[in-house]
Amino acid sequence: MTIGILTSGGDAPGMNAVIAGACEEAERLGRTALGVRSGFAGLAARRAEPITALQARTHMHEPGTWLETSRWPQLREASGRALCSEAAEQLGLEGLVVIGKVAIPRSISTRPSQSTTRNGSSCGATR
Repeated sequence: MTIGILTSGGDAPGMNAVIAGACEEAERLGRTALGVRSGFAGLAARRAEPITALQARTHMHEPGTWLETSRWPQLREASGRALCSEAAEQLGLEGLVVIGKVAIPRSISTRPSQSTTRNGSSCGATR
């Protein structure tokens, strides 16, 4: 199983620690983590590469997010969400960890019936 990890919205203290924790949990579960650069814009562009917990831990002291983030207006449009879903499928993602704010009312999913939401806001995606 491959899990995508991306940061969204503005950067904030602790994001790199969360990235490292997500990588550690993925490895503990026998999964592969793909770091997605530049948030949802990077997902749509398929800017992803495998990352290990060790790699992620080396960035924990850095401010912001080493995966980079973006505020991608196209995410508010159905066509932008479709691009992200297509990219997730092509990258072989079976799950997506989104760290930060997602300014849309729905999750990105290749199977919408399995989208994960919490308090009416998007908190991730599953395939």
